[in-house]
Amino acid sequence: MYFIKYILSGMEEDTILYPRTLRDRVYIYLKNAILKGELKANQRIQEKEIASMFGVSTTPVREAILKLAGEGFIRIDSHKEAFVREISYKELEDIYEVIRYLDSLCMRMVAETISDERIEEIERMTEKMEEFCKIDTIDEYCELNSKIHIKIWEAVENKFLYKIILQVHDQFLRYNTQRACVFKEPGALEESLKDHKLLVEILKEKNKAKAEKFALRHWRARFLPPPF
Repeated sequence: MYFIKYILSGMEEDTILYPRTLRDRVYIYLKNAILKGELKANQRIQEKEIASMFGVSTTPVREAILKLAGEGFIRIDSHKEAFVREISYKELEDIYEVIRYLDSLCMRMVAETISDERIEEIERMTEKMEEFCKIDTIDEYCELNSKIHIKIWEAVENKFLYKIILQVHDQFLRYNTQRACVFKEPGALEESLKDHKLLVEILKEKNKAKAEKFALRHWRARFLPPPF
């Protein structure tokens, strides 16, 4: 549930933890399955099977599918059948570029206002991250990596920006398999960890220009997943 809490940005946190409607329950299940790769690109969404799984009619399932289609996770064909939308490498490059600049804007905006308590929490998370800086714990490393960024974005006072960057980040998470390949390259994990330790020190300095510059460098081509 902790993983779901941090990756589903299209809903309020309490709705994610305690779904209010049948549609919410199905939405959370489907989106999480897509992000984790349990539902593959171009795989058909079996509405009746999902409805049976949740013990509901197909109406909330269809509502959840339409919401995910609006977010770009699902495509609906001319026969009104739903499939997991395939994503191209060009789209990944576009997403990476957008999140790079959104993150730099977030870093600039929070640099002078982020609380010492939040910085301390990020520092503890970074220390924990070091425990997973190994090839056989790449998944845990990537997950904690994302949570650190989200912890920073939560401090942004502009909630429209916060919502947008989470939506873009959700799309980026669809490439986690390719992202893991990057960290398997010699020195990549160590370089990433070094970056995150530097991030903590920059947050402590509370310098807007330096924070923004760091973010632009942090999302460099070195960590862009390879073509697939």
